[in-house]
Amino acid sequence: MNLPTTQGRLSVARSRIIALNLLGIMIPAATFSRNIFGEPGSAVLVSVLLSGSFLILGRAAQNASLPRRLLIILLAAAPVIIIYAVSTLFNPSPIALSNTAQIILVVGFMTGLTLIRWEWVLLKPLFWIFSAILFLHVFWWFMAGTPLVFRGFMSHPNSLGLFALLLGFVPFLVFLLSPHLSAIKYVAALSALSSVVLLYATGSRATWLAAVFALVTFTLWPFFSRTRFRFHVTFLLVVIIAFAGTWLYLLAPNNAWGQELQKLSVQYTEQNFFSGRQLFWGDLERAISNRPWLGHGAGSVAETFTGYTWSSHNLYLQTALQVGLIGLSTLILLLWVIWGQLWRGRQSTVVRISGAYFLGVLIHEVFEVSLTQNNLANGLLIWLILALGLSYAWRAPS
Repeated sequence: MNLPTTQGRLSVARSRIIALNLLGIMIPAATFSRNIFGEPGSAVLVSVLLSGSFLILGRAAQNASLPRRLLIILLAAAPVIIIYAVSTLFNPSPIALSNTAQIILVVGFMTGLTLIRWEWVLLKPLFWIFSAILFLHVFWWFMAGTPLVFRGFMSHPNSLGLFALLLGFVPFLVFLLSPHLSAIKYVAALSALSSVVLLYATGSRATWLAAVFALVTFTLWPFFSRTRFRFHVTFLLVVIIAFAGTWLYLLAPNNAWGQELQKLSVQYTEQNFFSGRQLFWGDLERAISNRPWLGHGAGSVAETFTGYTWSSHNLYLQTALQVGLIGLSTLILLLWVIWGQLWRGRQSTVVRISGAYFLGVLIHEVFEVSLTQNNLANGLLIWLILALGLSYAWRAPS
């Protein structure tokens, strides 16, 4: 048997660092190209997402097997993929095919990246690249005269808001993990602060809400991760809050408390609480009621039922519109299984931050669609964050 030489091990380590540098560059490139060039930029996004699937195929070819925990997630993903695929067969369209492919790609991307043994040296490329992007945007905002609503390279300030929040994950992580008084800790603090400044600059209230929710989750983590029961109940409560938030927003325009929220929003944020979603969410609710179980087809879009050119701006409504309550349930099941896989590493700081971001994004999806469709160029970052969390969770002692 030929043992690996020291030079061979160094070559592998060097290759991993080079690959992570490339991934770190390609992730923001995918986001920017999708926002600047539209559909042509999707090719960059697809190439990034495929990287995870290639890792899975490579691992399977090398070892003739895959880790059991990874197989659990792939098994949990099967129902939502199957229902989208079947819906596409019965209601074929390019959009339906694209939506189905995107779910397959994000699952492959996330699970593939969990196979990487993420260590400090592998986080550094992402840290420096993400920090540079945050610093550049904050500098740009100041040079532009600190406008009230800033969108940078993005097509919409809400997109930049989510991008800034998710880019801040690695700097925040590096800040917590780096040695006290080290130079990189101060850089990480400035980078994390830049993420907060950008959040403010975009005026993206949906992202503000997600950030607050993530911060609360991070703070209360020791409480709800004390027992497995609390851990799972926390996820279910967040899903209930997301559904309830959607329902309450539908009721708000016709109630006094909704008008009061409108006044407070204008007073403190100088933006309307009713941002336009109230004009067509009722139409979406009625469309879902007409075909509640299997939906109107994987390629269904909101404008078909509302008369507006806007997207659903709600992951849960959009999923139910496309594949019904059964399809929505399979998506929630997948997310629940992913959450459950974090339990083993609950004592890890990486898992704690990853879980906090995860729940914050679930709240964010009440007002946007970025986890599986529409703004997936941003959403791929949350799948990267989950991959990091799962990687550390699976390495934790049982």
